[in-house]
Amino acid sequence: MNNKLMVYSPVNGEIIPVSQIKDAVFQYELFGRGVSISPSSNKILSPVAGVIESIAKEKHSIIIETAEGVKIWIYIGNDIVQLNGAFIKCFVEEKQHVEVGDALFDCDFYEMKEQGYHIEVSITVKEHKDIFEVIKMKDGTIKKKEPLAGILFHHR
Repeated sequence: MNNKLMVYSPVNGEIIPVSQIKDAVFQYELFGRGVSISPSSNKILSPVAGVIESIAKEKHSIIIETAEGVKIWIYIGNDIVQLNGAFIKCFVEEKQHVEVGDALFDCDFYEMKEQGYHIEVSITVKEHKDIFEVIKMKDGTIKKKEPLAGILFHHR
């Protein structure tokens, strides 16, 4: 196994400081460490190469498992599960292999905001026994496919 794995930004936008993340699940890293972005583009791209493990029926979240066995969870919005998939077009299906930069979703964030929803795209590295550290690569503005986080593994 490699000693590191890079996670790339799935969207253009502004990285949200942890203290300002609206969803407590991500602010307090209840399912793992990660980064949230206030998106300025509608297309959500794959941040890693791997296999689609699951897609929520409401299309608001997806989990990708990498070759290293790390699960990357991408969660769109804050309570947009209530929209039941409206304003989101999904381009992938479960068990499909994706590469970094492959299109996952196209989201009408403008319409979601018009409906009163707060939008945050959260990328979480789900806990894994071999992970030593998850390091956020930058703050501020980020573009899709730029390095977002590095995952370091314990030596084997």
